[in-house]
Amino acid sequence: MASDTVLDTQTGLTWLRSASPTTYGWAEAKSHCESLQLHGAKWRVPSTKELLSLIDVRATAAPTIDVAAFPDTAADWFWSASDVGPMAETGDGGSPRTVARWSCLVPMIPLM
Repeated sequence: MASDTVLDTQTGLTWLRSASPTTYGWAEAKSHCESLQLHGAKWRVPSTKELLSLIDVRATAAPTIDVAAFPDTAADWFWSASDVGPMAETGDGGSPRTVARWSCLVPMIPLM
C-alpha cells in the first residue's frame, strides 16, 4: 500500500490519505477524480454510503474521521457521487451542486 493511500479493511476500498486542498463544484470534483492517474488505478467520487463509512462514531469533535489514517482532513464538506448534493464528513448534506466544496476522498476501483 502506498503511503498516500489508506486501505479500509472493512469495505475493501482504498482511499487517498489527503483530500485535495482545492475546492471544486460537483462536476469539477467528478472530473478531477476521474482524471487522477495514481498507482495505475481508476479513481472516482465515492457514493454516499462509501463516504459515510469513513465516519468515526467515537469522535467527539470535528472532523469525525480517523485522523490517524487521514491527517489534516478539514471539518468541511465532501462531494459524493449521489444526486442530492455534497455530504459532510458528519453525514449532513444538501448544498446545490453549483456550490464549490472540498474535493472528494476517492476510493480506488481495481482494474479488471
